[in-house]
Amino acid sequence: MHFVDVRVLGKNGVGYTSDVIAGIDWVIANRARYGIRIINLSLGHPVAEPSLTDPLCRAVARAYQAGLVVVVSAGNYGRAPDGAPVLGGITSPGNSPYAITVGAVDTKGTVDRRDDVVAPYSSRGPTRFEFAAKPDLVAPGTRLVSLESSGNYIVRTYPVFHVAGTGGNAYMSLSGTSMAAAAVSGGAALLLDENERLSPAQVKVALQAGATFMPKDGIIGAGTGSVDFYASERLARAGVQGLVGSLLTSVTSILGVSSGAAYRDAGTLIDRVYDGTGIRVFDILDLGRLLGGANTAEWGVLNLLGGSNPLQSAAPNYVIWGNVAGWSSSYYVIWGSAIQSPSGQYVIWGNSEVFSDYVIWGSGIVTDPDE
Repeated sequence: MHFVDVRVLGKNGVGYTSDVIAGIDWVIANRARYGIRIINLSLGHPVAEPSLTDPLCRAVARAYQAGLVVVVSAGNYGRAPDGAPVLGGITSPGNSPYAITVGAVDTKGTVDRRDDVVAPYSSRGPTRFEFAAKPDLVAPGTRLVSLESSGNYIVRTYPVFHVAGTGGNAYMSLSGTSMAAAAVSGGAALLLDENERLSPAQVKVALQAGATFMPKDGIIGAGTGSVDFYASERLARAGVQGLVGSLLTSVTSILGVSSGAAYRDAGTLIDRVYDGTGIRVFDILDLGRLLGGANTAEWGVLNLLGGSNPLQSAAPNYVIWGNVAGWSSSYYVIWGSAIQSPSGQYVIWGNSEVFSDYVIWGSGIVTDPDE
């Protein structure tokens, strides 16, 4: 396994979108020369236009069509300064339907997955303009310790992030969906190491189907759930041919801890889950068909593995929105300009086009009239 560093940002972590696009196009042109299979984009900017016309999203689509797995951070706009949750904060190119968009999990510093929660800062969907279901999944991204380059801008500016060591043996701790995206890029590399013939769409299905659904956050907060690379790797190892049979026990164990859910969405999934046309259940014996058909899978369909998959019988409101569904009696939860939580949240998709770091596509802060 090799890493190719394509520098697109300056020393202070800031740069031009055009440089990022140039970097993606360089990878596309040189993918065979350097054996590149995955692009990690731990970066983003506010969404200003549909993904179909967004130049950065178009570059991601070109990479996908060239056979590259593109892993992107969801953004860190999940809460307001007072801690109130914000919806619709997915950044570009995380809004691309061709990207594997990753939100962040806080593991609480334990190995027990039962105390894991979606990090409050992690951007939640849907995407602006398309209203597509994002992120695709979530991964550990809070207080991750990794290598520290000597004299880097972050540690010089915020020395508190340095945790141990000196010089070429130093370590730092960071939090964000950028860290989570990098973790998923590594997991995708493990899948391709097991089966190099996997396409980008098949890698996404394996990662999503192996993830553990997080019902408190729903698809809009956590996608199909928290990654489980071991479960996903078993899918990749089995491949797209002869997946069941002698491996049936292994597949069953995957369903025991995983959501068995996968989707690709360009903006129709939410409506179709509500009206019942966007859910497709695969029997355990159809596992190979689910993975093998990833390249031509229908858009806007929530594919569920296992005839007794609990998501099949769950209320659409909570499958999509999780606990956010309790904010409103509206079936679609946040379509409109006056939806609020009991504690008062930010308007999403309101009557104006205000855009700042904290008020996303709304017209101001909604406060509880009883407070």
